[in-house]
Amino acid sequence: MRSFRTIVMLAVAFNLDLNQYDISNAFLNGDLEEEIYMEYPPGYPGEEGTCLRLLKGLYGLKQAARIWNKALIKVLNQAGMKVCKTEPGILYHPTELCLVCLHVDDITIATNNKALQKKIEDLLNENFLVKNLGKLHQFVGIEIVRDKNRITLKQTAYADRVWSRFQKWLKVFQRKTTDKSPNFSEKLSKLDVPAESTDDVLEYPFPSVVGSLMYLVTATRPDMLHSVVQLARFMAGWGETHIDAANKAIKYLSRTKSDGIVYTRPPNFNGKLKIMCFSDSDWAGCPDTRRSTLGYTIMVCGGPISWKSQLRKTLAHSSCEAEYMALSEVGREIIWLCNFLDEIGVEYETPQLFCDSSSAINWSEDPIQHQRTKHVELDYYYIREMVAEQKVKLYKIHTKENVSDLFTKNVDGKTFAYLKPFLMGWKQIKLEQ
Repeated sequence: MRSFRTIVMLAVAFNLDLNQYDISNAFLNGDLEEEIYMEYPPGYPGEEGTCLRLLKGLYGLKQAARIWNKALIKVLNQAGMKVCKTEPGILYHPTELCLVCLHVDDITIATNNKALQKKIEDLLNENFLVKNLGKLHQFVGIEIVRDKNRITLKQTAYADRVWSRFQKWLKVFQRKTTDKSPNFSEKLSKLDVPAESTDDVLEYPFPSVVGSLMYLVTATRPDMLHSVVQLARFMAGWGETHIDAANKAIKYLSRTKSDGIVYTRPPNFNGKLKIMCFSDSDWAGCPDTRRSTLGYTIMVCGGPISWKSQLRKTLAHSSCEAEYMALSEVGREIIWLCNFLDEIGVEYETPQLFCDSSSAINWSEDPIQHQRTKHVELDYYYIREMVAEQKVKLYKIHTKENVSDLFTKNVDGKTFAYLKPFLMGWKQIKLEQ
């Protein structure tokens, strides 16, 4: 998903055309490398004691997807396209800004070079049965709406199906609180899981609700990420408190079905991308384990292309340490993005990383070992190396302006309403440095 969002962002920034193609019977085009035999299909006349040797892939073979991918890449290589080392699902051209995004049998081409696009189309038509779907308008359930210098990614139809499927459970478990945000006021805990659940609690499709919401927050709805991630911790057992929280998320979704993330071409764009990253951590926020929750988002062209909310596996001994661990985590994602942009030949300014902890920033910029910091795992000193090598610039930001705050804790409705437009790309973030 992050790779697809990155391509959409690049299409906005460099005004690239996005065209989509579909390959019919894709898996049947792959050449088998192994020696595999099969029995005659029912009704097929065959001599007794004989069988068939497969030369091509078949749907159901475990290697079918892999050999199809090899066959497709082999054809695209003839057009001069190369597979990205940083993202194997993306192909790029060494001299032209042309990107090909692969998702099984769905192909998206982003370029302004009509001749190169025509060459790729001709090669695909020569080797496969191709459907030209025209301008990109839908991708794995994501709706793509383009308007001049702006592209919106949303999942209105999918959200409507989720609402239609689970709305009946709102009548079984009534909730009196408002639905202005998907966050719930209390922190969910294992202590809220009853030893013996009632029939209506057991009948509630909790795993299905969480799974359906998870696809939304993975693709286009970072505003619901923290609440859904919290719910996902209780897939093995849940109580009425967890059901109320799930219903609140569904109710919030019903009001915001058409919401999505927006990428906008910067005014007076000079060809260099501006990367803004936000990091935050909720120290010892989990009531069951006392572990910290980290959150980050990376924004380019005003919209988020990567985000995360995760309960850390190790304990942080202080809020400074928790923030420092979050900085290291987002640092790895920044390096991936920079390596990807370097590989495809797109220029960018030094990424800006914003954090609301002065102590964590000082710790990252100061190579001196302190008594209180020497017990931190070596893995988390990665951010210090990035700062020393000037691969990223750290800035202090006020907590009220940190959009990653939505990924680490249940904020109040006023804070949520203020930060959501910036997180989704509806409003552009302007910070004084």
